[in-house]
This record gives sequence, structure tokens and C-alpha cells, in this order.
Amino acid sequence: MKYFYQYEDNKDLNLQELLIESFDNILITDSKARIVLFSKNMVKALRLDGVDISGKTIYDLIDRGYYTKSTALECMKLRKQCSGIVHVAGSENEKETAVFSTSTPIFDDKGELRYVITNSRNEAALEFYARELETEKLNASKYQDISKYLSKLAGSSGEVVTNSASMQKVMKLCSLIAKADSVVLITGESGVGKEVVSRYIHDHSPRKDEVFVPVNCGAIPGDLVEAELFGYTKGAFTGANPNGSAGLFELAHKGTIFLDEIGELPLSMQSKLLRVIETGEIRRLGDTKYRKVDARIVAATNRNLEEMVTRGEFREDLFYRLNVIPLLIAPLRDRKEDIIPLAYMFLNRFNRKFGLDKRMSKNTLDNLLDYSWPGNIREMRNVIERYVIITPGNEIDISFDENKKASENRICLEGSQSGLPVTVPLKSAMDDFERKYVEAALRDCNGSITKAAEVLGIHRTHLYKKLKKQG
Repeated sequence: MKYFYQYEDNKDLNLQELLIESFDNILITDSKARIVLFSKNMVKALRLDGVDISGKTIYDLIDRGYYTKSTALECMKLRKQCSGIVHVAGSENEKETAVFSTSTPIFDDKGELRYVITNSRNEAALEFYARELETEKLNASKYQDISKYLSKLAGSSGEVVTNSASMQKVMKLCSLIAKADSVVLITGESGVGKEVVSRYIHDHSPRKDEVFVPVNCGAIPGDLVEAELFGYTKGAFTGANPNGSAGLFELAHKGTIFLDEIGELPLSMQSKLLRVIETGEIRRLGDTKYRKVDARIVAATNRNLEEMVTRGEFREDLFYRLNVIPLLIAPLRDRKEDIIPLAYMFLNRFNRKFGLDKRMSKNTLDNLLDYSWPGNIREMRNVIERYVIITPGNEIDISFDENKKASENRICLEGSQSGLPVTVPLKSAMDDFERKYVEAALRDCNGSITKAAEVLGIHRTHLYKKLKKQG
């Protein structure tokens, strides 16, 4: 089919001008993510008025914090149309906002990627989330069947490595508490394996044949937390399904719900979660009646909830209701006995996945033990997968950037020799150390938020919050 028609009186038609002046938000990038064209409305949507974008790439805009995700980069990677929500950073006068973007690849005759054209709409963001939420829950029985299968798969895969004394102690306690229905609170740094432990508890409980529902509380938009957890009724909000929808607590009925990053839950929702724990009842958004749910709650966080309680950021009564059975998972650097078994577990997994037969050199084993693993087990998984893929031969030789390790030592030294008087409160000293640590990480990563967050072992959104708090 022909998509453009040229006549005698439109030969001088300038399509670039039409795109720039278009009412839609339009962004065109080339195969190297360089910005080729912005419509005026896209500039406004991304709040780039007055910003010099000449010669800039999408990577530059993300590293500078204008927004945190790009469907254009995802489209380039997957070579297919990609859609999603892009969160646009706020300013002094404007709050953080979100746009719904769709990026489409344009290929030449040889199948090589030439351009990516991205369209976005501000008003579609909440509607997109609502549709996505409804799609996930449209067939509750299918969702539960899949979750049950994944739970059994995770529980029978032998992926809980317990060579270290501290981890063996945790797993023995898990075997005991699995038989009860008490609330469990798992704490530990990001990437230490909190969800793996929570699945183990579920798989060894009387609920093992029921659904396991993992929920990342930090990833749910604030406007939709209640609808996500408790469901909603007909017409509860714009874009809601006409028939209403069940929430994740209802889907977890008779099973286990894992509330990860519980410290990110808004204060307004904490009181409602407290009521669920105390009464076993939920109320859908827009509804007037309560519904009984029977779901065991396992919560997890990498934050210090007691400090958050002191600062008024987390409800004290909710903390005590969650902290019935506390489990602390030590960071990988304090579990040296687990490092090599974990590495072999990941190596075997990726060998099977990619049909390879890679092995680790003696130098690799030494380096794995010497490394501090700031990103814990999640970082190890990524490192092993990367080297399995990029190593041309069968022997993997993993080494780490000595400058990075030296930088870590330098940061610690600066923190201990900061010149702070002994009369400074501990919290002030810790805040000062954290600020210097984050600044050093950003310097070492050339200002890249994504890379710095990975080095620090925290989620990118957490790093943004820390930088905003530090001013």
C-alpha cells in the first residue's frame, strides 16, 4: 500500500516541518541513539525547553536525569515495536510526571536499523497502567496456575546455597517458620536473595500447592498502589475496567503474598495494610464492603525500618506487626563460603540455557573470592552470565577493575578521615559518609546514574531519591 501521495501542488512539502509542528509528541533517533528530530510538543513533554540537545543521544538525556527509561533504546535492542511508561523528572515548579511512549523501528532494504520513531501521550499513562493491571488479572485461574508452577520450579531447583554458617542458620529457621502462618520480615542489602528465601518458606509450608504472588511495592505508581493490592470496582478511576478487578491480595487467597521493598509503601497505604494484617479483610477501591482474604504475608526490605519509624516515614504499629519473625540475610561479602558454590550454580544454569560447556579458571575463583560484591548475588548472576556469553573459548577468566576496588578503599578512607568532630551525632556522620560515597561512585561512573546504582548495589530510583534528598 502506498502511504504518501505527491501532486504538482505539494512537491515542495516539507515533512520535517510538519513533524516538528505536529500536535503529537514525536522523537526520531538514528541507529546510534542520536537525536535526529524532536517535535515541539515532545520537547515540552520531556521538559527540555532551553536545553541544548544538538549532537546528544538518548543515553545523554538519561544520564543527565531528564527521564529514567527509554522505549527507543529497548526498541533498538529488541528490533521490534516497544511500549511503556517513561517517568519524566520534575523541576522546581513541576512535579515528576509520566508519559506513555511507543517506539517503532525503521529498517532499510538490507534489514539494517536506520531510525526509531517514538510517539508519546501524557494522558495515556494511567490508562496504560490500568490496562496492564487488568491484563495480568483477567484470568485469575491462569495466573495462579502459572504462579504455582513457578513456585514449584523455584522450590525444587536447589538454588538456596547454604554453605556459610549464617545462611545455614537462616534456612534452618525458615524450615521451622514455614509450618506456621506468622508474618515474616526479611531484611538485607539489595540482591542478597530475599525473594529466594521467601519462596523457600512458601514451598515448605502447608500452602505450597497454592499461589505465590510476588509484589514489588517500590515499582507500583503511587496513584495505583491501592488498586494493585486491593483491586477496584466499576468506575473507580479513569481507565478502570468497566467490570472492576480483583487485587493481588485476592489472587493470593490461600497462598502467600511476598511484599518486596515494603519500605517504599506510601504512608497512606500503610494503615490499610495494617488493617489487612489485623483483620484479614480487604476493600476494593471504590467499594463499600470488605472481603475476607487468607494470604500469608512475607515482607522484605533493604531499608532500616526502625530508622524510618523514628523519622516518621513508616508506621510504628505496622513495623511491629510485620516484625513478628525477623530474618536478616547477610551480604555476600560476609558469606565467603557461599561465593564459589553460587558461582558454579549460575555457571551450570547458563551453560544449560545457552547449550555451552564453559568452565572457570583458577584465577577466576581467586578473583571471585577477593571481590567485595557490592551488588551481592544479583551482581554475581549478571557477571557470570556476561562472561559465559562473551568468552570465546571454554575457559572463563573473570577479573575486576582494580581502579574500582581502589576507589572503594579510597572512599572508605575519606569517610574515616573526614575531620568530623566526635560531638557530631552518628546520623549526621553517616549522612556525610553516604553523600561522599555516592559522589565518588558517580565520579567513577562518569556521572552515569544507571552504572553508579549498579556499583552501589541499589535500585536506580533509590539513587535518584538520595541525590534529590542531598540536593
